[in-house]
Amino acid sequence: MGLGGSGGFKLELGDAKGGLSDLSRARLINQSLGLRGSELRNLKGMLACLVELGHTPRAITVCQELIEASEGEELAKYQDQLKQLKGE
Repeated sequence: MGLGGSGGFKLELGDAKGGLSDLSRARLINQSLGLRGSELRNLKGMLACLVELGHTPRAITVCQELIEASEGEELAKYQDQLKQLKGE
């Protein structure tokens, strides 16, 4: 199991801090390798962890990155989530 899988599993088990750590490291690796799809999956997991941990400023930044990379229904979903995070 890779770091992304480990991070997602930790999040499901209620360890958002551990999940965020693994997903953040996986994201950096995938980004450096140019694996955009894997990086986006990591960002989605990171957003879930950050929201659960209440790290709103960082969650806003990750959500903005997802908006830039998304289209269609995914785009609308992240735009709505960004509004919620900003309290709009």
